[in-house]
Amino acid sequence: ECLSLVILAELVRENNRLRNEDKKHYYLTYLVIVAAAAMEWIAVRLNGAPAWTRPIHAVTKALDYILTPAIGFVFVRQISRDSRWNRMILGVLAANTVLQVLSLFTGWTFVLNENNTYAHGPCYWIYMVFYSAVIALIVLQLYEHSQRYKYQNRLSLYLIMGLAAAGIGLQEVTGGEFRLSYITLTLACVLMYIRSMEYFQQEDSETLHQQRMLLDTDALTGMLSR
Repeated sequence: ECLSLVILAELVRENNRLRNEDKKHYYLTYLVIVAAAAMEWIAVRLNGAPAWTRPIHAVTKALDYILTPAIGFVFVRQISRDSRWNRMILGVLAANTVLQVLSLFTGWTFVLNENNTYAHGPCYWIYMVFYSAVIALIVLQLYEHSQRYKYQNRLSLYLIMGLAAAGIGLQEVTGGEFRLSYITLTLACVLMYIRSMEYFQQEDSETLHQQRMLLDTDALTGMLSR
């Protein structure tokens, strides 16, 4: 997964069609995915580890719960940067961050028992509410964005986001039995990059068509030029 994202980042760097600002959003998405995957990997390895690793285990689990919902936010910013929706999503993410930090001391969303084994805390459902709220806001943002700009191939965009959400949701619902989230997120990033390139190609074709029409048409009368 990480190697695939590194290769994807290099493709973004080499792409002259993308502005530097757009490239930064792609890089941020890949970085957050890698960081979240690393936190999950460390937490899994520390589950049931010696007692001295307990503080590290708790911190990595909290970071895992903080970064995973944030992936959706940075992912959607590749497409839409509507400030109103972004502020709402950032508000939910900030509340979730506070919850996870407090859980380090209270065990609200996750608990480490005497054997340093992880289990859901009594307030884990609040984390799922925050998670669901982020997904719902992202869906609304994408829908409004597609309606406003009338992008073609809307269905492909929704399917890509659905793939990412399904991978994350399946892992959360099964309690980590099926660890599919970062595989599906990496695949979604690849598909999103391909879709972006297709969109740029369509945009270039439309621009060339408009330029040809300007050359072939008299601007004053609208009739074909000599």
